Amino acid sequence: MLLRHGTFTINSLSHVFGSQRYVTGDTSRNNFWLALITLGEGWHNNHHYHQSTANQGFYWWEVDMSYYVLKGLAALGIVSHLRTPSERVLTSNRIGDRAGAPAAAGEALSLPVLADLAAVTPASVSAATIPTHVLTSPVKVSAELPPAA
Repeated sequence: MLLRHGTFTINSLSHVFGSQRYVTGDTSRNNFWLALITLGEGWHNNHHYHQSTANQGFYWWEVDMSYYVLKGLAALGIVSHLRTPSERVLTSNRIGDRAGAPAAAGEALSLPVLADLAAVTPASVSAATIPTHVLTSPVKVSAELPPAA
């Protein structure tokens, strides 16, 4: 059951909260907090950009416990041929620079503050309160609640 909740969390919240490093044609985002509680799966934009890699966290600061377990299994000879992204993959198609140069320092580390997320209620949400980096396409936000059943 916990695995299902983790999967649903990633496939919903990782398309709303976090930052995008790579152009992927979708709303996938990297989220430090989700990566911690899902053992690395929160680096969702990385995953959508390069899906055939064993690691979701591409840099040392992107904690990826699933990949660390795979590396341990590789050291024991249980698994082999773990794919990781090449330097060309890491530096191309970045949002900060469409020409392929690395994005500006800090661009990929836009972390949400948990206290900010806990304070969100339907009545408090409006287009003006949603950070512009969260809105990637025109979105109609309504603060109206459905009628009580």
